[in-house]
Amino acid sequence: MSTKKKCPYCGQPIRRRQIAEYILHGTAHTIKCDGCGRMLRPSRYPFSFGVCYAVAVFYTIGAMNLMLYVLHFSFLKALLCFLASFAVILALLCLATIATTEFDGNELIP
Repeated sequence: MSTKKKCPYCGQPIRRRQIAEYILHGTAHTIKCDGCGRMLRPSRYPFSFGVCYAVAVFYTIGAMNLMLYVLHFSFLKALLCFLASFAVILALLCLATIATTEFDGNELIP
């Protein structure tokens, strides 16, 4: 099963490192195809900002309440556990962003 993303113009595979730039720069950022040299943008946003924000807010409130009031952790221990679990959630979102990014020939920037 090939999960490589390909340039819609020349069919060359696009490196995961190039796709990962969207995590830091957003989807308005363009990448250059190594094969044909054209500038590419994703055809759609993998996740909308509102969905990511809502997940982060609900996860923060839910996780901290669970650790403080149900598990009776001290605040420092709850904060450290929350930060560790949040790092895992963030890594999963980054991997999902890389996996779901698609390129379309209509998004060419001259």
